[in-house]
Amino acid sequence: MWIHRCTRRAQWRGGRTLTASFVNPLNITVEFSDLTCDGDLDGDDSDFDVDDIELESQDASFFLTMDVDEKYAKEADEVAFEEVAYGQQEDEETGDADTAEEVELGPGITRIATADQCQDICNSTLCLAFVHQLKALAAVSIRKCSTAGCEHVPAVKEGFTGSALYLRWECVKGHVSHTWCAQPTLPNKIHCGDFLVSTCILLSGNNYAKLALWAKVLNLPFPGATFHQAVQKHYVVQAVKDTWKDHQRAIFDSLAEQNLVVLGDGRNDSPGHCAQYCSYTLMEAETTKILSVQCVDKRETQRKSTNMERVGFKRALDEVVLEGERVDTTVDEVVTDAHVGIAADMKAIGKKHSLDVWHVAKNIGKKLAKIAAGSKGRKLQKWIPSIVNHFWFCCQKADTKTKFMGMWRGVLQHVCNIHSWDAGAWCCDHEDLGGEREDGRAWLDPQEDRALVKQLASVVLDQTLIQKAELVITNRSTCPLEVFHQHLLMYAGKRFAYTPPVYEARILLAAMDHNTHAGRPLATSKDGRKKYHRCFNKKTGRWSVFPVKVPKTYHHIPALKLRIMEMRLQDPLPLHRKKPLAQEDPRRLSTHLAATSPPPTSELVAQKKSRFT
Repeated sequence: MWIHRCTRRAQWRGGRTLTASFVNPLNITVEFSDLTCDGDLDGDDSDFDVDDIELESQDASFFLTMDVDEKYAKEADEVAFEEVAYGQQEDEETGDADTAEEVELGPGITRIATADQCQDICNSTLCLAFVHQLKALAAVSIRKCSTAGCEHVPAVKEGFTGSALYLRWECVKGHVSHTWCAQPTLPNKIHCGDFLVSTCILLSGNNYAKLALWAKVLNLPFPGATFHQAVQKHYVVQAVKDTWKDHQRAIFDSLAEQNLVVLGDGRNDSPGHCAQYCSYTLMEAETTKILSVQCVDKRETQRKSTNMERVGFKRALDEVVLEGERVDTTVDEVVTDAHVGIAADMKAIGKKHSLDVWHVAKNIGKKLAKIAAGSKGRKLQKWIPSIVNHFWFCCQKADTKTKFMGMWRGVLQHVCNIHSWDAGAWCCDHEDLGGEREDGRAWLDPQEDRALVKQLASVVLDQTLIQKAELVITNRSTCPLEVFHQHLLMYAGKRFAYTPPVYEARILLAAMDHNTHAGRPLATSKDGRKKYHRCFNKKTGRWSVFPVKVPKTYHHIPALKLRIMEMRLQDPLPLHRKKPLAQEDPRRLSTHLAATSPPPTSELVAQKKSRFT
């Protein structure tokens, strides 16, 4: 009499069978007779052990049916268990498991061999499962040793290779009935799960050490550090660079036969003058699409970090000009900050150069804040925002240097309640304000506050500012680049160290992320109203609002994942191998940042002294 029947089935979204290693351990039907179970298969019994399940008599029987996708089943040949690398953590130093001789895999372990299978794996849904739950399920699939004459019940044993779970059905005599792996394998027995974990760490802008710690706290098996570094070095970095080239070419194709205004700015990987890397970005002003990103290493500028921004600017502009010639696109104007070296290069090139209004206005505000910090400058403190706003107004309205200076000089008269100057040639545009102000700001007296007015005049009539007037009246700003630099922190934080190729790849990923989601529409509520996010500025003490955009889709990532996996599929060499440095790699100049060779570690240990001993 049948007393127990259990069926386990799972379906993919879209009606496809959910598989692990392409042979689905869940898509089975098992029928038992004369079976007793001391544990609860479906309950939450913490004392449950698969070894507690026993058959009452030798006449007990079961029927096992497994649904296997035909296109994968034909590739899975039976093989003795000893020929499969099971439960062995690969040697992270030598990569012995990766250089082992290729073997045929059994029915429970499937190898990825085609681009279509790579596509399936990249689009598959992963889940987080507990090992004891999988073992409980596996225990009901095989109830008798498959070796002829052996009546022992096989026990389910587990092992891990990286994050890949292996299950083995083995009886007390050592007979192995079946093996199963939760992940398909790529050539050289690299598990797809491990490979995708290492790939997606970089593609998502995360860091291996933090995720490895997260996995350790969760008690989740995780790929080794050496494995992760090898995947980055051989596949991920190169795939990102190749994808960026295709992406960059498409951007220029969309800007064919146009005259461009580009915004440029540099960003160091660490604060202060001790940076190792500088990334210089050129962005198209109208679409805010990034056209070029160049990374400069300190070793390429004789270990002088202050020279990196200028070198990065030259490389980025040369690349934009070269790509522009291909599609008949020219650069008419370049907008940068007030970098002296870049200004000199722009004069030599002969292209129109503009200064970022935001940087100049910020510098004026800093100088005024310094003057107002003294006890005699308190009257000026409340005028600073208005003076900075007037500078923006002058840059917007003036189209010549003469008009700019005529409007800008009016600051010195307006704060003293004088609203016409230069014998009436210039005057304020506002109406009569009267003698007393309602906003709490006090007028400056030309006699009593003579020293303060003189200090204000030193800022307003600064010769450097006057000389740069023609560069700011274009009213250009690099604010979109400042936003992008904040976005870079997601991919390349300033508190982490990266090798030159990995740092460049992270910068390029950030650029592709920015370009892919540039111009996103604003989010709206159910009734069609635009959504806004309020924010409190601790520096100014004011509330402000920002429009909320629709969430990002990251639709450029799936193609990048597939490209990386196909690179591994087409690579016949083992994963753990030495890779020569690229010609442009700055580590060819020096293996370290120090100007001198490092002494032996033993010598440093002998010289080390502590003030607390």
